[in-house]
Amino acid sequence: MGKDAPLTKQDLSLGIEEIDQEHQVMIKGLETLRQALLDGCLDATTAGLLSELRSQANKNFQTEEHLMRDNQFPDVASHREEHRQFIKESHALEETLTSEKVPQRRVALVDHFLSNWLIQHVVGPDRELSRFLHKKWDGDSPSFWRQLKRRFLHFVERVFSQSDTTLHDLLVPWQHSNLLKSYRAQLLISRIRLLAALFAVMTPVWIIFDFLFLPTDLAMKLAGGRMVATVGFLLLALFWEKSDRMAQAYVALGLLFLIPSLFFAMTNLLFASHTLPVDGFSAGLVTGYLFLPFVMAAGISIFPLTVLEGALLALPALLTQIYAMQSTTPLTGSDGSLGIFWLLLLIVAIAILAAVSQLHFWCELVNKTSRDPLTGAYNRAAGQELMDKYFFLARRSDTPLLILFFDLDNFKSVNDLYGHEAGDETLKTMTAALERSTRKVDLVVRWGGEEFLALMPLAEVEDVSTFIRRVCKPNNLGFRPDGKPITASVGVAEFLTDRPSRLSQFIALADQRMYQAKKAGKNRACYGDGKEGMTEVGLFG
Repeated sequence: MGKDAPLTKQDLSLGIEEIDQEHQVMIKGLETLRQALLDGCLDATTAGLLSELRSQANKNFQTEEHLMRDNQFPDVASHREEHRQFIKESHALEETLTSEKVPQRRVALVDHFLSNWLIQHVVGPDRELSRFLHKKWDGDSPSFWRQLKRRFLHFVERVFSQSDTTLHDLLVPWQHSNLLKSYRAQLLISRIRLLAALFAVMTPVWIIFDFLFLPTDLAMKLAGGRMVATVGFLLLALFWEKSDRMAQAYVALGLLFLIPSLFFAMTNLLFASHTLPVDGFSAGLVTGYLFLPFVMAAGISIFPLTVLEGALLALPALLTQIYAMQSTTPLTGSDGSLGIFWLLLLIVAIAILAAVSQLHFWCELVNKTSRDPLTGAYNRAAGQELMDKYFFLARRSDTPLLILFFDLDNFKSVNDLYGHEAGDETLKTMTAALERSTRKVDLVVRWGGEEFLALMPLAEVEDVSTFIRRVCKPNNLGFRPDGKPITASVGVAEFLTDRPSRLSQFIALADQRMYQAKKAGKNRACYGDGKEGMTEVGLFG
């Protein structure tokens, strides 16, 4: 900034890394703009730099407001008002710069507005937010454990900073997207059937070695157990239906690990009631039976699983090993059993790590191929696939299904007046608003350009107009670069009311009603074929 009072990192540091980094980017942008003005760059260059700086300020405001909402900051409204005021005054500054031609005066105008505004914003609302957050996070007297927790969360954030997958997604499956659940269920069942087929071949082959090296009566009983297990594996491999439902995949996984667990428990009962060989190949054969839980534990690594799922699947192997430790054979004493159990725990840990690594890969793959790179909403291809499933379920079970077709009003003017970067920020702001306003089970799809679809399964809507007003509240979609609220025209269709026979017909009906809302004055929703099925103007602002 100016030589007399430059802005420094220390001046603007809040102790909140994400915001501090954004402040530094704004400082660099301000320095670049200042130098461009001194160098007498063209107005187009100056306007572009100012637009980029405004975009960064928008990003900073959104980061702060996310922190405010997540931590229940009491005064979000005044922060939003300052945001609108900054946008208006920055556009006014841009107009003033075009009329002022003396470089030093242009720099003075920029220093007076942007430098002063940035300092006042940071030492005012940002400092207040920082004090509030640190007090909320750490309490009046930060404890060692709270600081340790913050450092751990900061480390995790840095690990996942270049990833769309969160730590929560790898620990438990509750927040996985519908598309990931569908793909993962299909993959799990496919691998379960393949593994079951392999076990169905290998399990009976070992009967030959049992008869060769073990007592005949023991070999006969083991052969019976092996044949029962083989039948179970064959049924799983040949007759388990393909499905995209995780419930079906979980049942198949449970059966795959239950069959060898029961067989292992049976072998321990048999070994405890028979005299076993203590040397030679026969002793080695019996010892091999004792390591069956290790095979089960290693099998976890074949599947893309969360930590919780992997731990639950490891339970049968661990429990059967504990059971075996209670009835030790002549081949293993208690000390040896403890060592075997410790080794089994290590293998379980490694197998779960391998399973989680697979899951991380699949999460990244699905996110990158199914999400619109600009807005983060589902892209059209992935959205179409998911909507097909929801529509099929609604038609089969005759349940409610609501579709909202959003089209931004006057979006072209944003691109024409403020540039495509500002248009991109407007689209991202709207998408974030739609994601906040809908449930986890709902879908938000970028259909094309400034058109978005929101699909709401099992939405119990007695009065569609009331429901729309709840989702589409005033100023809910955010604000344009000029500070005015983003508005949209919305077309609504409901499965039980409109009874479409195909998904394409369902979407076309919502699209048609969206155009009716446009013709009726924009900034409203149309949910019927007549005037009574139209909200009043001013839905979003």
